[in-house]
Amino acid sequence: LGSLREKIFVASNSEVRGFTKKGKHFLMFETNLSDSIRSMHVWGADLHITGHYIYNMYRNCKDTHFFLSSDKINDLCGVPSDAQEVIPVLGCQDRVLRVLSGNELLYEAEVPGAPSTLALYDVMSGYGHINLLYGTQDGLVGMVTINKDNPCHRWEIPNPGGLGGITGIETYDVTGDG
Repeated sequence: LGSLREKIFVASNSEVRGFTKKGKHFLMFETNLSDSIRSMHVWGADLHITGHYIYNMYRNCKDTHFFLSSDKINDLCGVPSDAQEVIPVLGCQDRVLRVLSGNELLYEAEVPGAPSTLALYDVMSGYGHINLLYGTQDGLVGMVTINKDNPCHRWEIPNPGGLGGITGIETYDVTGDG
């Protein structure tokens, strides 16, 4: 699918379209999902998508992996691994992060609320252990380290005032001090 920085991908219903940075259309791909695409992650030639309960991975637009979740999938995040591939992490309604390898469930990590959004943090910390931020529907924010063997919970920020659910997370080193 080309260099990530040169391509823009959008999902609508069960279709994925690709555009160059100049807006030229280069890809129209109809997936085999029966419901609408809810989350998407692109890594090189690999396209990771989720529906309500289904995760699919396509390599060069060919279906290669499929996983049926036992509960609703709220978000998807691709965690870079040392094998130059992506470890998909599904944030599910039953308060579980499901870490996959191909079609198989590697492990589950319980979190204190239903994760509504996932984001990578400190990707440069090294392959093999990547920090993943999660926000929950009841307003908690937490960090867990993801690797191929098991999760390591780092911290959680409570929501004592009940300020609402977390709908997005993004990070940036504003001060430039790491």
